[in-house]
Amino acid sequence: ATGAKQAQADRMAERLRQGLRDILNRQEVAACVYGEASTFHVYFGARSIAGYDATTLKNVPAAVQNGFRQAVQVRGVDLMSRCSGVLSGVHTEADIDKSLEAFDGAIHAMLTEGLVQHG
Repeated sequence: ATGAKQAQADRMAERLRQGLRDILNRQEVAACVYGEASTFHVYFGARSIAGYDATTLKNVPAAVQNGFRQAVQVRGVDLMSRCSGVLSGVHTEADIDKSLEAFDGAIHAMLTEGLVQHG
């Protein structure tokens, strides 16, 4: 059962990562999504993380990190840390859909507030 739960978490994380990429592409934001297995990370500042080291990826400006965390939190999503999260074996497609709605609204709000730019 543990393997099945991890497989479910990995599937839901991939669904979330792809949905986040779609949102960022649709809203044309200078940001990208990466992660493996049941994790996801959003990097604000470039459309790709190619060539960036871990220090760069962790040093998104505090105002952007806090703005993102707050924007998703008021929409019902709580992140693990910074601009990252982990999914579990109990997350469902409905949870992912709700999360993507929250992320979509958060990105729109961040654009409106000037925390992120088109890119």
